[in-house]
Amino acid sequence: MKICDEALCTGCMMCAEVCPKSAIDYRTNVQGFWYPHIEERKCIECKKCEKVCPINIDNKYKKTDDIVAAWNRDKDIRLSSTSGGAFYSLAKCVLDNGGVVYGAALDASNEVCHKRIASIDELHLLSGSKYVQSNTGGCYRKVKDDLTGENMVLFSGTPCQVSALRSFLGKEYKNLICIDIVCHGVPSPRVFKDYVDHVSRKYSSTPQRINFRYKKPCWSVFSMKIDFKDGSTYTASKFKDPYLYFFLVGGGRGDLTLRRSCFECRFASPERTGDITLGDFWGILATSPKQKDQENGVNIVLINSPKGRAIFDKVSEQFETRWKNWDDAYHSNQSFIKPWSEPGLYKQFWEDYQRMDFDTILDKYYVYDRAIEDKKIAEAKSRAETYKNIPKMIKYYLRRIKNRIGL
Repeated sequence: MKICDEALCTGCMMCAEVCPKSAIDYRTNVQGFWYPHIEERKCIECKKCEKVCPINIDNKYKKTDDIVAAWNRDKDIRLSSTSGGAFYSLAKCVLDNGGVVYGAALDASNEVCHKRIASIDELHLLSGSKYVQSNTGGCYRKVKDDLTGENMVLFSGTPCQVSALRSFLGKEYKNLICIDIVCHGVPSPRVFKDYVDHVSRKYSSTPQRINFRYKKPCWSVFSMKIDFKDGSTYTASKFKDPYLYFFLVGGGRGDLTLRRSCFECRFASPERTGDITLGDFWGILATSPKQKDQENGVNIVLINSPKGRAIFDKVSEQFETRWKNWDDAYHSNQSFIKPWSEPGLYKQFWEDYQRMDFDTILDKYYVYDRAIEDKKIAEAKSRAETYKNIPKMIKYYLRRIKNRIGL
């Protein structure tokens, strides 16, 4: 029995939890991604897994026109967040009101999995992007238990994970708030493990804290930062760090380590699965002095439902906000329009990955270009200072108008 087209399977892991006979487990392929495996002797062919798989059903999600650029007024929260600090404030609001929050966290083995938290003291575990596919095994049932117990629940995940949760639940819960992220695609857990082993050998110590989005030299040109148990620290920009390089830069555009289904993602569209959508507002221009520190991070926030509106209104005073439109949103993130295409080197990269060690892969595919890095930093600085040029631009166009009408 086949649950869905394997090439489209997102690895959401929901089918294992919906099976009434526990006949489904998950196994990794050669790339390190999870795929369902059915134990035939247990399967009763009820096809419940097939019926609720988010790839097989056409959920009707809506496109909103409520689009906001937002950044937290608390500089410490903003700097410690991936973008503008929106997730922290939304999650804290739920926790302050006795609710629970689910999101991606690194465990003690530096594996990324979905974790339930009920305390603000744990919120730092879920804050910040983790550029690895998260293991969601077991979390869907826990969410349902919390909802049945009338706890307020905030669930954060990729659009396919949010869609899987909604399909698993089968109905709308008034005490559930879903946040879907603007997803570029999910990188391989195998590559991440190999990378962690690589830096551990290189620094002769075990990573204690890993920050995928350290805002140095700036938000747009962020860095990987790893604090080791021996007190040493590693920092390298997305152009220099090999893991971020393969994900975002290598082969001309990155995407070498993404799951195959990400290149055909049906959720890369303006119709969003969450009550709120959060992402980076890439390319935004600083059009006033209040935005001069925009390289500390800016969120794009889509408010997709009345529940999303209600919770955003509760925390909106914590943000500087600018209302935007879909042209701005499309410009900031391709994933609002279509998925990223498979890079030309993808097939060769993975063929080599099966027969080469990580260091050999680096020798063949990793190229650090300082000139490109410097150019991107300069472009980020220019966007952050756009407001300085506005008076000159106004005077220039006024002169053109006067000349045209003969004044």
